[in-house]
Amino acid sequence: MNRLFAVGDTHGSLELKKLSNKNFPLARELDRSDMLLITGDAGFMWDNTPETRYWDDWAESRNFTIATCFGNHCNYDKLRALPAEEWCGGIVRKVRPHIMYLENGELFNICGRTVFVQGGAASTDRAYRKEGKSWWSAEIPSRHEFEHAAETLEQTNFNVDIILTHTAPNTMINKIDRFFPQYDDVTNFLDKFVFRNTTWKHWWCGHFHIDRSFSDDNFYFLYNDIIELLPDNTIKVVNN
Repeated sequence: MNRLFAVGDTHGSLELKKLSNKNFPLARELDRSDMLLITGDAGFMWDNTPETRYWDDWAESRNFTIATCFGNHCNYDKLRALPAEEWCGGIVRKVRPHIMYLENGELFNICGRTVFVQGGAASTDRAYRKEGKSWWSAEIPSRHEFEHAAETLEQTNFNVDIILTHTAPNTMINKIDRFFPQYDDVTNFLDKFVFRNTTWKHWWCGHFHIDRSFSDDNFYFLYNDIIELLPDNTIKVVNN
């Protein structure tokens, strides 16, 4: 079927029920060829508790395949210890056979669309978290990761169908968060290099816990909305 959907942060046991049949009834019609993209902070493999394992298994039981970019609330130690595998043209880390993290700076061909991925963001609640347990410095990509992302875009001649990120470029942050802008190294890179140089049909991000689209920029902040990218390249909200 090769249908393509996207949703905002799911935060593991806290909000994965967004993907339930009750909230997302269309899921009953899908199969493993259909893809749901999560805009980071998915919450998979957060720790070794039975609760986390239960929800990871529950998500794996969904009819569709799930892929997410990295966010800021990710257990980078566990996720980056997973084997690097090639999938749809890029590198992923599989949490379950049909749940995977898309590596930063990679380009994928998903459901016939080119998807450039750049995850990561700075945690504004870092002061209340413990390094190595609930916060990881790898939330900000390394210089090598940014260089790799730049090289990837250059190879596409700065033209892709979809950009999937956790946070947003500064230009778009200014449209929603004028008084307390959350700038960091990722937002700066997205703004100065990606936003200013790249042509895209759709840009989807999460992080800000809002659902808001900017049609002039082909940009969608996602949180609770589950959207489908239709064959005519339009977007439809499909959940309750």
